[in-house]
Amino acid sequence: MQQDLQGKVALVVGSTGSIGWRVAEQLARRGATVALNGRNPEAGGQALARLTAEGGAGLYEAGD
Repeated sequence: MQQDLQGKVALVVGSTGSIGWRVAEQLARRGATVALNGRNPEAGGQALARLTAEGGAGLYEAGD
């Protein structure tokens, strides 16, 4: 069963890494706005660009 997450916001910590990215990607595909988080601003910008290019909505905030 695939849950519709339209109107929801999901925070995914470590989302610039492989596991965190896959979680963020799946949440976005289900309609959530995804708040990406990671230590590397460059990788975060790339992840956000990829997310939005695939039709997702989100933002990136650097943090540890």
